[in-house]
Amino acid sequence: MLAAVMTTTFIDAEQYSDLILAIDTKFIIDNNEIAGNFFFIPKPGTFNFILKKLGLC
Repeated sequence: MLAAVMTTTFIDAEQYSDLILAIDTKFIIDNNEIAGNFFFIPKPGTFNFILKKLGLC
């Protein structure tokens, strides 16, 4: 089910951009570990701006 939701989200986002920024993360609170993912689907022209600000481009 999760794959269907993610696929639909990414297909819908393709109308705006063919780039997606995926960030794997891990939170540790009181020895409890929670892993997660953040997906950022930028509007046209903003992806390069973000990479430049991060010093990656």
